[in-house]
Amino acid sequence: MDLTGEERPHLAYPDSNTTGLVAVHDICAWTHSKKLINAHNHPIAALRFNDDATLLATASNIATVIRVYAVRKQECLFVFRRGLARTVTVNSMAFSADSRFLCLTSNTETIHVFKLEGTLPKFLQLEDELLQKSLEESKPPQPVGWYDYLAGPTRAAAEYLAPARDFASATLPEIGNVNIACLK
Repeated sequence: MDLTGEERPHLAYPDSNTTGLVAVHDICAWTHSKKLINAHNHPIAALRFNDDATLLATASNIATVIRVYAVRKQECLFVFRRGLARTVTVNSMAFSADSRFLCLTSNTETIHVFKLEGTLPKFLQLEDELLQKSLEESKPPQPVGWYDYLAGPTRAAAEYLAPARDFASATLPEIGNVNIACLK
C-alpha cells in the first residue's frame, strides 16, 4: 500500500489476493470511486508513487517485471525486467525527486536502478489499452472466449521480449538484510 501527495493525495493498494489488480483512490475526489489497474498476472508485492502522485510503480510477488503507470490515465508507461532466473521479495521501491529513476531493493544482494526514458513500444501500448478496456467493461464472469486464450500468451511474449533492463545496479556485501531504496 502507498499513500502520497500533499496537494492531491492518492492511495494505492492491491485489490486482489490472486491477481495483480491495483486500486487507486484520489482521496480528495468527492466521488470516492476507485480506479483499477490490471498491473500484473500475479498478486502485487510492492507499490510506490512518485512525489507528486503522477506515477505508480508496481511489482508482483514474482518481481521479475516492474511496471510504471500514469496514475491519471492508468496507462502503462514503462516496463522493466529485474531478472529471469529467480523470484525475489521486493523490500522497497523509490523514485528519484525528478521521477527520472526508479530504485528497487529486494531480499537478494542486488539493488537495481531503472531509468524512465523513452516510450513504451506501440504494440505494448495497444495491448495494455485492450487489457484496461476489457477490465473496465468486465461484468459478472462470462464464459471464456477466444480473446482470453490470446491475451495471456501475448502479454507473456511482450514481457519477455520488450522490457528494458536496469540502468545501473549495485551488489551488497550481505544477503538477508532488509534494504530500503532511496534516490535523491
